[in-house]
Amino acid sequence: MISSLDDLARYTQERARQAPLIADRIVLRSPGLAQSEFACLADALPGLSEDYLDCLARIDLQGISIGYFSFPPPRTPGGPGLVEWLRDANSDAEIDSNPVSHFLAANELYEVASFESDPICMVRTTARERSGQVVWVDIETGPEIMAHPVALSFERFLIAAGRLSQAGHDPTIVGPAATEQFIARLDDLGFDERQRESWRLLADMSLPS
Repeated sequence: MISSLDDLARYTQERARQAPLIADRIVLRSPGLAQSEFACLADALPGLSEDYLDCLARIDLQGISIGYFSFPPPRTPGGPGLVEWLRDANSDAEIDSNPVSHFLAANELYEVASFESDPICMVRTTARERSGQVVWVDIETGPEIMAHPVALSFERFLIAAGRLSQAGHDPTIVGPAATEQFIARLDDLGFDERQRESWRLLADMSLPS
């Protein structure tokens, strides 16, 4: 079972051997951002957690998917890098023109990834509640935008995302009990009931029934 970022990287390498045509979009490589890029990131998005920044230093997430979770931007010649994408995705211009971006700003959230079309966000360290945590912002399943807590840290989020992908490729995890089988695999990550419920919803949408 995936228990660390190193385990997650090995799992993505295994998946790439099984699906070589999409290897560039699923393999985690090291290192991540260069030191020179962190100053630009700190200026653009103050209040990112040390845990998130540490993960960006250790692994290269740009253009990678872990199951249904995607980490923009895609790698394209002349396209934006990760720091540029993070800055633009969370810019004041987006806040003014986009109701979802307005919700994120009002709740002190930075968009850093997605689950299908739903933003996955870091709570700013300046927030009064859930500082530094990871939140799934559900814009698809109901009439109102809802923020669901998913992890206390970005590293734990990545590990859980890897386990969900792993469960989706496990032939023993199928049928009506698939979601609860997956949830049982999260016991060591210290998720509270609200976080477990968020992963239950994500698993219901991700795992074969």
